[in-house]
Amino acid sequence: MGIITHNSRETFSVSFFARKTQRSSVATVYVRITINRASKDLSTHQKIPLDKWDAKRYCYKGNSETARVINHHLDIIKSRLFQIQTDLIAQGKPVTLSAVMDEYLGLGKRRHTVIGTIDFHNKQKIPTVSKATLERYRTTKMHVQNFMRLHYGKEDMYLYDLNMEFIRSFEGYFRSVRGCNHNSTMKYIKNFRTIILMAVENEWLRKDPFSAYKVTLQKVEITPLTLEELERIEKKEFANDRLSRVRDVFVFCCYTGYSYSDVAKLAPENVLPDEQGNLWIRSSRIKTKIQEDVPLLPQAKQLIDKYKSDPECLYRNRLLPVLSNQKYNAYLKEIAVLCSISINLTTHVARHTYATRCLTLGVPIETVSKTMGHTNTRMTSHYAKITEAKILNEMYPLMR
Repeated sequence: MGIITHNSRETFSVSFFARKTQRSSVATVYVRITINRASKDLSTHQKIPLDKWDAKRYCYKGNSETARVINHHLDIIKSRLFQIQTDLIAQGKPVTLSAVMDEYLGLGKRRHTVIGTIDFHNKQKIPTVSKATLERYRTTKMHVQNFMRLHYGKEDMYLYDLNMEFIRSFEGYFRSVRGCNHNSTMKYIKNFRTIILMAVENEWLRKDPFSAYKVTLQKVEITPLTLEELERIEKKEFANDRLSRVRDVFVFCCYTGYSYSDVAKLAPENVLPDEQGNLWIRSSRIKTKIQEDVPLLPQAKQLIDKYKSDPECLYRNRLLPVLSNQKYNAYLKEIAVLCSISINLTTHVARHTYATRCLTLGVPIETVSKTMGHTNTRMTSHYAKITEAKILNEMYPLMR
């Protein structure tokens, strides 16, 4: 916390606190501005594991890369607020809560536009999200611009012009113009809504234009690989190196449950022994920031050993040679054809295969949930399809 008294009557302080979200283990960090006993809370848009918040020092615990990035972001916010106070004093203006808030949020200087808000949001997210997440928000901006040109003949609009007609027409744009299915449409709408909710939190909008709109996703069944299909992929000899490398990354995910973004950032220092000498992969998930500890199975260790001396992996300090997400998915399609796999191979399939195999072999769902970095077993159940083999195994005593 920082407190400054510039005369005998006025005080100015800035502090941070973590507030639980709907998920009890995750919190949002807020900044509290207090002037002469009047205070205002604003979201910093930083989400962290609740147990990582240091309530005494008002910062993210530890010295990890995530802690340094988030704490640096909080320092920037605090410095900005104190600079506003200094500027107001230098200009001979009263340091009031409304004056500081107007300056910080830019109110009164300009009307906030849709594209301007998206740009502000995306710039704020650069230090704290993965490249894949940032790319989704940039793609959202592209679609919003294209939609406004097509539907309104405009390059930009003011936030206060957003209404249900805009949202419904935007949904129609994805379905008719872009040819998106229901879930893809909803995901784009959800990304845009996240940005607009930031504007509401910052009081750039009086109310949420999405308040009467419901984002719904249709359940999609992901089919895991059978043991025979996985072995077929593992043993396949490919004519070129690029397919072999993509296959190895995919198989690694089948034995660890890692997502694309998480496996792409794994470095040698993420492999650590426990007190008994067993090797583990220890890292936090990019998506949820939840710790994901996975015992290193022999099949996964063989793949790590295979690339220990790989020039690309050594240069990038990575465990495996992970390509861009676009190339990775394109090459997986080739692999599926060459291995006579009928389902669409994705990292989600690998993750699902890991969860299903674990449950089939009798690993408790709580353990599977922990190794996958989930916050609860309900999330794990989405991946963990109970196979016929498991059902027969459990019902065998009733058949005797």
